[in-house]
Amino acid sequence: EALYESIWFGTVAVHTALGFLLLFAGLMLAVPGRGWARIVFTDKFGGVVARRVLPLIAVIPLGILWLTHLGAKAGLYSESMSEYIAAVALLIVLTTLAIVMCGSLNVIDAHRRVMQNARERALSEANRMRHMAEVDALTALWNRRHFQAEAAAEIAAAHANATPLAMLMIDIDHFKGINDAHGHAAGDKALTLLAATLKDFTRKGDC
Repeated sequence: EALYESIWFGTVAVHTALGFLLLFAGLMLAVPGRGWARIVFTDKFGGVVARRVLPLIAVIPLGILWLTHLGAKAGLYSESMSEYIAAVALLIVLTTLAIVMCGSLNVIDAHRRVMQNARERALSEANRMRHMAEVDALTALWNRRHFQAEAAAEIAAAHANATPLAMLMIDIDHFKGINDAHGHAAGDKALTLLAATLKDFTRKGDC
């Protein structure tokens, strides 16, 4: 009463206060997918924190006020001093609670960063393996595996859209003779030169 000194101030019985708390909890449980309830009942970190912190925020201040009031009634200090003690105790408790929660957030964030880096490394390795599986190591052109998948998709799209589709096949004349006369290193060089020529003289959308 000394804190407010307002005509609107009034005392509330303990069972009435508990009744209001139960009513509020019932309203939250009745509509768990809306408003505050949606935050509290989610399985994400915010919901976990809310379920741990909200009961403490509701109980700790009442407990501190009750204990300081008992101390004043027991004659340990004056009633006005009890308000000061309660305010300091609340400040200490809430500050400690905030620091603990921030520490938990830091730990979770560090764990999230580790998991994210691991996922990125796994994705990069998967892309590298996929690239190795579908690209010819010598010419850096797509190999048969990729061609079969690409051809199937293009043929299906051509049938579905009733659009024409073209495929060009080329060959290196007397390639066996190059290998026999100049060795396989020269044959590999011929293949890489042909691959470079194909890349230079085909459109971006061509496979």
